[in-house]
Amino acid sequence: MTRQRTSKTHVLSVLLLFVVIFTILAALAAVAQLNPVPRTPTKPYIAFAPSNAGIVGDRAVVSNTSLFLPVVTYDSGGFEASSIAVADVNGDEKPDLVVANCGGCYGPPSITHGGSVGVMLGNGDGTFQPAVTYASGGQTPLFVVVADVNGDGKPDLLVANRCGNNGCLNDSLVSVLLGNGDGTFHAAVTYDTAGLFPTSVAVGDVNGDGKPDLLVANRCADSNCDGSVAVLLGNGDGTFQAGVTYRTGGSEAFSVAVADVNGDAKPDLLGLFRWRSRM
Repeated sequence: MTRQRTSKTHVLSVLLLFVVIFTILAALAAVAQLNPVPRTPTKPYIAFAPSNAGIVGDRAVVSNTSLFLPVVTYDSGGFEASSIAVADVNGDEKPDLVVANCGGCYGPPSITHGGSVGVMLGNGDGTFQPAVTYASGGQTPLFVVVADVNGDGKPDLLVANRCGNNGCLNDSLVSVLLGNGDGTFHAAVTYDTAGLFPTSVAVGDVNGDGKPDLLVANRCADSNCDGSVAVLLGNGDGTFQAGVTYRTGGSEAFSVAVADVNGDAKPDLLGLFRWRSRM
């Protein structure tokens, strides 16, 4: 009888010890989740462009999200920074910033304030030089991407201008600023997007000729404001053919991308619509 009681007592002691150990480990795991060890080998930085309507000199912002360092701001050289791209535009293997300064994107279409593209060369340590601005060739540049569109190995700038130079309701333009490879760019050459209020631009070879083409999301195809995508086939030398438009089947196209999504080795177009919350 004594042996049985001793055996039961031993079992209960072991179980109690197991519960205590498990509780301690669970507590340590919870503390580890609340206080994660910083990931020091890589510290990704995110660059973004805030839009503060009516404020002179909007800024490009660089933030290290893995350690939540204080935000560092830079003057983008214009009004209402609306889009940002990161690329090495001067060939020094250091990332640079390119910002679309809309200068009137958030007012009525009848009111525009010009607009520019700001280029901030990087120092390689997360800091950037003061912005050098270029006229976008249109009014209220809303979106910018960097790509080599003339095959010279130098990055070029592609800009979607919300409005043309004859008013937002009369023409809308996409601009091409060919790069010199040293961080400077030629004057913008513009192309009609065959729609209204272009909101974004993408680059891809959509006809298989090895030459980059432009895809532009037009917020409105016409006064009914059903969205469209304009395809401007490239000639391979940085110039493009007249745009051919495709209705998106949704209202107010706001973004366009090109990718092969069905595995047939042919590029497909994807668009986002403002009101119908679908792609």
